[in-house]
Amino acid sequence: MSALLLIGPASGQAFSVLAHQAVVDQAWDNTLLPLVRKRFPTATEQELADARAYAHGGSHLPDLGYFPLGSRLFTDLLHYVRTGDFYGRLLAEAGSAQEYAFALGMLAHYEVDSIGHPEATNVAVPIIYPKLAKRYGDSVTYADSPSAHIETEFRFDVLQVAHRREIPNLFEHSIEFKVPRTFLQRAFRETYGLELNDLFANYDVALNTYRWGFRTLLNEGTGIAWQLYRQDINSLEPGITSGQFVHSMTRIDFVQQFGKAFLEPGYFVRFIAFIGNLIPDIGPFRELPYKPLDKNVQQLYFSVFHHAYEEYVQETAVVAEGKTGLANLTLDTGKLSRAGEYAPADRAYVELLHRHAQAHFSQMPKALADDMRDHFRDRSAALAFEHSERKREKASIEVSELEAAAQSGAH
Repeated sequence: MSALLLIGPASGQAFSVLAHQAVVDQAWDNTLLPLVRKRFPTATEQELADARAYAHGGSHLPDLGYFPLGSRLFTDLLHYVRTGDFYGRLLAEAGSAQEYAFALGMLAHYEVDSIGHPEATNVAVPIIYPKLAKRYGDSVTYADSPSAHIETEFRFDVLQVAHRREIPNLFEHSIEFKVPRTFLQRAFRETYGLELNDLFANYDVALNTYRWGFRTLLNEGTGIAWQLYRQDINSLEPGITSGQFVHSMTRIDFVQQFGKAFLEPGYFVRFIAFIGNLIPDIGPFRELPYKPLDKNVQQLYFSVFHHAYEEYVQETAVVAEGKTGLANLTLDTGKLSRAGEYAPADRAYVELLHRHAQAHFSQMPKALADDMRDHFRDRSAALAFEHSERKREKASIEVSELEAAAQSGAH
């Protein structure tokens, strides 16, 4: 998630925007490309060359809802509700080299988030903020302190770009990522019973706005990294200059390549003060990002990044054997989704419940209905996050309607 959340509606989180794509780039030549070739041996060289852009797209897509014109529910579903079912479906049903590469990129997001959050971000936050450690202990989730996570994950992004040379071709052509919309739409509908158009006012503009935001992150992140980690950069890339290191895609260049169909969020730094007025516990954010992370936090990040990479490579080997079953994890915690354990996940289930209640659950897939009934089996736990009695009562009535639909044979 990191700094990019400053330009859109914050809901869930992501373990460093750049980490998802960095895992894809590190695995591409020796792992992902051979897997794509093996599954689609007749794919042309152009299709294979194109596949990397789709893998990049998959690594980014789950965070699309964090940006202007994005959908909070879309991103919450992909982080909290039937996550394993959705990502596994993409892997199983991919029908081309591009779709398979996209699914492998999505798998990178699933693996990196479910490992990176509990092992790195949630651990680093209380180290950086001792006051939060006193309140929450040695693991602080996004739900506990959104602002601390925003800062920590942006600082991870800055650290990652400073060490870009450790991964060949890291972020090369990264803004040119692609998404197979029809394939995505089908998997989303089959898993959640909704259409993309149900959630996005304009999906294509939302995607291009995310692209602009990622361009902004690279521009700002590389500039800050040059200031904070120049010694590291010089040791990895001797003789490199600021002009060579700092990413500087202009708005004119962006428009020429991707068109004008995006909502320009504005210059990154202006949002620091803006967010500071919106989030009560944002105090430490004022320090962002003008000092390097402590060495122990840097070591923690890279250790967990490499662990996530290794787990990802192992998981792709399992996928290559046709085993696409994945656990339905809450990606913020790396734990199985269970009612009452994580408020953002419970909130996502309730929002999905509201959506389907509008059509009296007539469009809800049976597997989703089963999962929803299981989640709301203990209604008091599933609705504990909601402080409004009126809203709890509304959700409870809808759960009863869902159960009645099941008894009538609708599901």
